[in-house]
Amino acid sequence: MMLLCGRSFSQTDTKNKVVIDTATARKIAIDLVKGDECKEELKIVNKNVKLLNDKLIIKDSIIENNKNQIINLDKIVKGKDKLLEISDENLSNTKKQLYKSKINNVFWKATTILSIGLSGYLLFK
Repeated sequence: MMLLCGRSFSQTDTKNKVVIDTATARKIAIDLVKGDECKEELKIVNKNVKLLNDKLIIKDSIIENNKNQIINLDKIVKGKDKLLEISDENLSNTKKQLYKSKINNVFWKATTILSIGLSGYLLFK
């Protein structure tokens, strides 16, 4: 209603009244509305900033968990490699022992056959 009148009053409770023309009253009204809009926009922006910070915290925790998983998987792979090295070493040692055992077995068989043959030759001579 103030905008429709040619003049409006900005202070109604005081004895001295200030008369504001319509153009100035419109500018004041527009500024007040823009101020209210800015306050609401600031609330929304602050809410979005809080949500973004929460999102960053969650993202950082996911990244940290993934780093820990990678470290754990690397430890598992290193442990498996160590086990394979130990297994290969044990296999190599077992092959060496088996080779020595076969050589020893052939030696004893050969000496046994040779001693039986020599004993038989000496007995029948």
